[in-house]
Amino acid sequence: MSTLTVAKAKAGLGGLIDKAFTGEEIFIVRPRGKTGRAIVQLVPVAESGPIPHYPPGALVMNRARIAAMDTLPDLDDPFAQ
Repeated sequence: MSTLTVAKAKAGLGGLIDKAFTGEEIFIVRPRGKTGRAIVQLVPVAESGPIPHYPPGALVMNRARIAAMDTLPDLDDPFAQ
């Protein structure tokens, strides 16, 4: 089990991640007086699907996009009879 301060964890984050993958318990504490208070535990996440990446604002329908949609020409439906 490793217990580190936030500053030390930031300096060696890559190594801590490797240790967490091997099963070691890692706690990051924020020092307060003589005793530290545990604030987080670093643990590996079980394998999951890919994490989707969307650029900021990609899923937001804002007024500019709505206004742009209103200016699009109406197209005839080629399948209409």
